[in-house]
Amino acid sequence: MNDDQQYSRLSIEPGSRSKRVEPMMGINPEEPGLFADRVYRGPGIAPVSKPIRPWVKPVLFLVTMIVPLGLIYAIDQRLIQDRFLFTQITIRDGFESRGAERIRESALSELDGNFFSANLGKLKDQVTKMPWISSVSVHRQWPSTLVIAVDPINPVVRWNDRKWINYTGEVLDIPPFIEAHEIAHLPALSGAPGEESKLFESYLDWSERFAAWGLTLISLTADDVHVWHLELSPSVLSRARTQSGSVPESSEGIKPPTTRMVVNAQNAVERISRFVASLDRGLIDQFEQIESIDLRYTNGFAVRWKDEEGNTLAMRESG
Repeated sequence: MNDDQQYSRLSIEPGSRSKRVEPMMGINPEEPGLFADRVYRGPGIAPVSKPIRPWVKPVLFLVTMIVPLGLIYAIDQRLIQDRFLFTQITIRDGFESRGAERIRESALSELDGNFFSANLGKLKDQVTKMPWISSVSVHRQWPSTLVIAVDPINPVVRWNDRKWINYTGEVLDIPPFIEAHEIAHLPALSGAPGEESKLFESYLDWSERFAAWGLTLISLTADDVHVWHLELSPSVLSRARTQSGSVPESSEGIKPPTTRMVVNAQNAVERISRFVASLDRGLIDQFEQIESIDLRYTNGFAVRWKDEEGNTLAMRESG
């Protein structure tokens, strides 16, 4: 062992009052330990006092404070888990509370903790996944109530009478508690799986064009032979103007007749655009008397009229 690796140790021989220093591993006389305040350098040499390093006392103070506080917090958390629990869940679902039970079940599946510790963000995300919900807000109400407010989606059209499509084009399941008559006013789109997006975009485009002439596109169907079937109706306001020459105070309950239209899928955009461009006020005023319109002609379209009793009279080709 080298001299610079040897360390000093104070020892006392039995029966002797003298002191001597023996080599020892573990204590370096040149580098005293953290808590050493006296260092012995050999026989007959007075010990040298060394100050405690300045950062030691703050560290010791922090340790003596943090450890007890941590223990207190851990014990408190264990004791508080069974206190301040939610005893009531209030749900405002926008469906006259018919969807409240399903929302409650969804919320409870993610509800953990009590009034103070529950993760409301996680619960909100879970409820938002329900297909008929547009947005959700969740908040606590002292002392033990959880309030969930739901905004239902605003569907634009029905899809195959089993789903509906919202403004962003999402195809969503109709809530099981919604009755058919409640959504009968929505335009109906029908087609094969995968055609939802194309038909929906066409509906939005054409319904806007027809609306400029007071016509409402109430259904659009794509059949298996690539023919599209449209159903049009004069709007209630347009129909009332035609019949009385003025706008009625109330038009509720009026169900105008419909007119069918057929067009080949491959040139539907071109043919419908041509039909809309050919419209005039005279044709619109008589629109209720039209049985059907066939746009599959190359140079024009065919109109089938009805008599006063609704029977088909004749077909006229327009070019």
